[in-house]
Amino acid sequence: MELDRQIQEKLNAQLAFLQPKAALALLREVRRDEERGGNSYPHEFVARKLTENLENHGFDAEILRQPWALFCEPFQIFLVDRKNDPRQRGSILRESTSVIWDWLWTELLPDQLPDLEFRIIQALSDDKPDEARALMAAFHSQAGDRIWSQLSAVEEGSREYLSYNSRFGKPGIFEDAMEMARALQIAPALIQLRGKMRAGLTLSHDEDVRHCHALYKKFLQTTDNHIELGMMLMARRLEKPYEVIKIIQHHVDVELDTIILRDPASQSATLVLCDLEDSIRDALKLISQYQDFPLAAEKITEFYHCMAVFTSVVETSTRSLWGNRIIQIRNILSAAIKLQIEQLPRLVKILRYKNKSQRFLSPKSNGESSPNAFDVNQAIYIARLLDLSGRFLSQLSINDAFAKAKNEAINFLESVSEINVSELAKAELGEKNKILEYFKPMIELTLILQGEERAELLERRGDSAFRAQPAKSQPRNILI
Repeated sequence: MELDRQIQEKLNAQLAFLQPKAALALLREVRRDEERGGNSYPHEFVARKLTENLENHGFDAEILRQPWALFCEPFQIFLVDRKNDPRQRGSILRESTSVIWDWLWTELLPDQLPDLEFRIIQALSDDKPDEARALMAAFHSQAGDRIWSQLSAVEEGSREYLSYNSRFGKPGIFEDAMEMARALQIAPALIQLRGKMRAGLTLSHDEDVRHCHALYKKFLQTTDNHIELGMMLMARRLEKPYEVIKIIQHHVDVELDTIILRDPASQSATLVLCDLEDSIRDALKLISQYQDFPLAAEKITEFYHCMAVFTSVVETSTRSLWGNRIIQIRNILSAAIKLQIEQLPRLVKILRYKNKSQRFLSPKSNGESSPNAFDVNQAIYIARLLDLSGRFLSQLSINDAFAKAKNEAINFLESVSEINVSELAKAELGEKNKILEYFKPMIELTLILQGEERAELLERRGDSAFRAQPAKSQPRNILI
């Protein structure tokens, strides 16, 4: 919306003299209108002037964001940037929080929130963070109860459910709102538990497990609904979230997962498996595109460590939710790794250097005297994947494929190495430099597949062949 100079001056005068509480309410309305695509205001101009007004009263941009941040505190640990299943418990999309905060403002609690927000901002600007936190703490339960009363009776797939999805603007926000309500209703217990449980804790000893279980028991004493969120929070606080199964097993005091799954605490382990499924999907995508091997390896390693912990702590049944999920992830991962490593022998053969006459005679040659960069990167990536999978063969179902791929790749590598050393020794200087382009990836592959000693030996042989002088051809006697 374009404004002429006279209107701008009038608006500027009016906006500059608004009291902070009114300026804050109008700023929220202007931003909401802009998000809806409305044209009730010249958004950029009004928002800038209102922000200047508030800053002149000591309310900087950081303080203005604090009421929303304090509102999110009970479920902050559950916030994620994405999730594949909107019904997944213990995860809330970050983008959903502002939608529900806005819904509370406009429909659910429009009489209380404007005054509350201003009082919180005023307390923060007066350097009274405890007062601001206390004001929001008193609001948490009210907001949770209001959201719960609005949504808990709505059936998934019903007309009302679809109406809410339409109102929120995106599928999945309904489920996130329910998860936020659960957390808000027991906000003091969650905040207290998070404060007592150190982030990044590892459960290396039984004493650590007993300590965490004692914290969980105290949590149960302070709340009588949505108790599963406490164990979910503990899983999020652990350095290795899958170790939460140790706390669950200690709490339920049985080993069979089909029995453990009946306890609400087990939902946190299911949450961990959902996270692992997402992580393995990311790893498979990286592998298929031959990108960021360290990250892919980290995700795969984490999954197998999780499997080891689960199976060592509880008796996992193939008929249970956990058993099925673990087996499915393992099978998908095994199939993807098998598909990749079977390509390695073919890629190793490509690293054989062909001299001019061989390139000319080869029907498959493209006439290039340098190795294809994509093929080289792919071969090295798959060799690293083969090496990684060797650490988990007891948990994979690719033993035969692994042994075959590794043996063939090493045989081809040794054969191709001999040919390239021979070509390097007899080549002229210009051609020697071209052969080195094949030699460098061969040394790296040898290091991965056969170890440092063999790689150093090949490097020394290549260096010696590079320094060798090509034999000069003797002139022939031609009889006339």
